[in-house]
Amino acid sequence: MTKFIVLCFSISYLAPQIRNDPTNQGLMSDSKPNKNKDLIRYAGMGFEILAAMLICISAGYGLDKYFKTEIPWFTLVFSLLGCGIALYLMIRSLGNNKKS
Repeated sequence: MTKFIVLCFSISYLAPQIRNDPTNQGLMSDSKPNKNKDLIRYAGMGFEILAAMLICISAGYGLDKYFKTEIPWFTLVFSLLGCGIALYLMIRSLGNNKKS
């Protein structure tokens, strides 16, 4: 599980660097730079959303287990928090698309 989270964050870290590379020659050297650039951009955005949701839901689940709650309040609250964070990340990434 930790390897998956590290993979998600590494892709989330690389996607903005590729997005902001004006020459598009940093990590990619292909004959179709725009398609690859978009693919990596949206894949990175998907992994950011997935990582935010998994981290928040796991934290809520862990708190529910720790406090032994009958109704999973922490899981519910943290999953809504994860949705909010994911929505913020998506809006921020799409806002960067319009600028570049």
